[in-house]
Amino acid sequence: MNLLTNSLVILMILPMAVHAEKADREKDITIGSVKDCLVRPIDKKTPDLKQYSCEKDVSIQQGTMEAHGDKLVAEQQAEGQQRISLDGVPVSFKQKLDDDRGWINAKGSKLVFETDSHTAHIAGGAWIKTDSHEITASRVSYNSETEEVHAVGETADNPRGRVHIEIKPRATQVSK
Repeated sequence: MNLLTNSLVILMILPMAVHAEKADREKDITIGSVKDCLVRPIDKKTPDLKQYSCEKDVSIQQGTMEAHGDKLVAEQQAEGQQRISLDGVPVSFKQKLDDDRGWINAKGSKLVFETDSHTAHIAGGAWIKTDSHEITASRVSYNSETEEVHAVGETADNPRGRVHIEIKPRATQVSK
């Protein structure tokens, strides 16, 4: 199977019921760091829009969402959205799911979250886990609004990469 076919198969079998806590979107974002953080305007025309850069043992939290890494760059966008990039070895991410369905956990070497598209992109040995499944791949994108997970095995950085999906039996999911 080629890369496009692999991606389409994964999108067809994984429209999982994995909605992150919608209430989290209304919460403040909190950033912490052991070392330096720099806050500066993105440009002179829009001084209210800021870029936040932090290094060393960085944490970010918004409601039940929590992520950790070594370096963070967060940018505000004109429409009130944010783009958050977190690098580390590894970057970790967790967030509570709606309707008491547990947590979503993820790890990789890079996490990019775009609030306008409700999408988290995890790269570099990506791993994502919920009570219903576990996925490892070169890259994984997760959209909390549409419930789609897109996992990619082969990449330019990892031409021998594979997608591995473990789906838990329904009885195991219900008993948790």
